[in-house]
Amino acid sequence: MQRKLTPMRTRFKEYEDKRVEEAQRQKDSKGGSSNKTKMIREPFSFEDGIVCN
Repeated sequence: MQRKLTPMRTRFKEYEDKRVEEAQRQKDSKGGSSNKTKMIREPFSFEDGIVCN
């Protein structure tokens, strides 16, 4: 039974490896910085009148 399944398992493994490689290429082409978010700073002040920017 295992010998009968070996060819299909090999094909499936090759297919999965190809998908992983394509995903890695897409990630690399984006520059890998897609996980970083830009921080927006808003001015605020305290009750005692100190203003921070």
